[in-house]
Amino acid sequence: MNGAGITPMLAAAVLIATLAAVVALYLLRPPARRLLVSSILVWERLLRTSRRRDERWRWWLSLALAGAIAALVAAALIWTVIPAGGTGAQRLLIVIDNSPTMGTRTTDGSTRFEQAKAQARALIGAQPAAAQILLSDTMRRIALPAFETPAAAIDRLQSLSLGTGSDVRPVGAASSGRATLHVFTDGVLLREFPEQAQIHSVFEPVENVGITRFEIRPLPLQPGRYQAFVEVENAGGSAKEVGIATTDRLGTRPVGRVLLPAQGRLAQAFDISATGSGPIRVALSAPGDGFALDDVVYGFLPQRRALRVILVTESNAYLEKSLSAQPGVRLSVVAPARFTDTGEADVYVFDRYAPSHRPSAPALLIRPGRAGWLPRFGPEVIEPRVASWEGSHPLLQHLSLRDLHVQSARPVRFDSPELKVLLRSARNEALIAVDEHEPRRLLVAFALAESNFALHADFPVFLSNAVSWLTSLSLIANRPLGLVELPLKDAKVLAMDGTEIPVRRAADAIRFEAAAPGVYSALSDLGRTLVTVNLLDSKITQVNRSVLQPSAGDTSRDSAPAGAFDGWLALILAALALLIIEWCTYQRRLTI
Repeated sequence: MNGAGITPMLAAAVLIATLAAVVALYLLRPPARRLLVSSILVWERLLRTSRRRDERWRWWLSLALAGAIAALVAAALIWTVIPAGGTGAQRLLIVIDNSPTMGTRTTDGSTRFEQAKAQARALIGAQPAAAQILLSDTMRRIALPAFETPAAAIDRLQSLSLGTGSDVRPVGAASSGRATLHVFTDGVLLREFPEQAQIHSVFEPVENVGITRFEIRPLPLQPGRYQAFVEVENAGGSAKEVGIATTDRLGTRPVGRVLLPAQGRLAQAFDISATGSGPIRVALSAPGDGFALDDVVYGFLPQRRALRVILVTESNAYLEKSLSAQPGVRLSVVAPARFTDTGEADVYVFDRYAPSHRPSAPALLIRPGRAGWLPRFGPEVIEPRVASWEGSHPLLQHLSLRDLHVQSARPVRFDSPELKVLLRSARNEALIAVDEHEPRRLLVAFALAESNFALHADFPVFLSNAVSWLTSLSLIANRPLGLVELPLKDAKVLAMDGTEIPVRRAADAIRFEAAAPGVYSALSDLGRTLVTVNLLDSKITQVNRSVLQPSAGDTSRDSAPAGAFDGWLALILAALALLIIEWCTYQRRLTI
């Protein structure tokens, strides 16, 4: 404990009052005693020979000793006993580093975070009941930190959990000189501290290897084959032999082993075509690894069976040949009069026709007719000139539409917020638009016979992009751990084991916290959206890059401020020493 909790004005007032009381006691004179003596000659001679200056010096020395003893006792009381309410109470600012690297496991089997909480709990428990504790954390788990009693602070500390991501909140200086600041950290992601902060280090070097990059790539010119690319980093101080294995719905299979030097990094690519479609897990195995969060990553392999595409048209030989030539497509052609939505198709292609009800599968609609489930179309325009297109969208990637010529079209009215325009005319008319909600829709405002689009060399590429985009799930790959936001108005989010994740809803989005790597599913009225979440952060994998020295072990027993012994106990010992001196001088008749 220390006296920082007492206001300077209150401490000065107590000390002045104590000294004033001592002086007042010394100024008190006992009433004169009336005695009858036979003669005053003896007393007159005694007064002439007495040393009055010695008596005055003895009085001042006695007063000084008594005042010093009283002042020391009062200061000790101020330091420990007088817990005035409000701002006069003992105040501590305690910051707990709960960044991801604090989850590193140490040699005693606990984590850095558990050690930090144990030391902080010991510090809070050593405070008087009237103390005021403000508990804060670096990952904003405690939304509104406020001063509270030690018991309430311990309860809040118990419920504090590790955060995600590398964006830590810096530690600010204590807002008041009457409060002491204590920071419990490993010094890896939290690297800067105020000068007056008392740093409690829980850093201990450990061995760690982790995956810092991950990507699933289709093999060029080999439909249905995929390759996984991983980058593995060794954050430890010695070379490591690391095993890599993949897990999917068909089981677990080893990929190989790599040798990583200390502080080394290695990129590895391997074929995963033999794995089943769906979620895929890539995991590392290394002896003595102290940080597990970066040892696994997740991806998603799309369905690789032949896609059933149903073309609904009166007659369009060129479109039929182009679709049947697409790899991995099994095409069926149906006349509009015979069309029924059986739910067996992966993709519908409607040529100059639209069914009365929204189809159950994704659909490419080429100048469709009127239907209540479709957006509105404007009046027919003649020779709209192509002005701009969204080349970054997966549908139009690697395409050049500069030479596209359209004789006539019925532009899509894009006043609906669900539509995104990909191709615009010079008069800002929507010639190609998409609805990305499940099941997806791709709208082309002109017929192939009324344009030169089918004669473009890029037209087969457009059809390939269209089939791939329409059949792919809404997959957001490699989203970092932490708060995930999806553009859905309402959805239920499930983890891989089926556990429902709490969701916070905003105006046009939902947010949920992904605390562990995995594949998360968001279920809404528009379908299913998959989200792969991985760590992939070298700053977190490097759990040994600390600005602090390794801790000497569990210091929770010594977690009270160092000034505790030098404060109130030192004052009491000094007062006791002066009391012994005063007793000796009194016995020697040096004081009164």
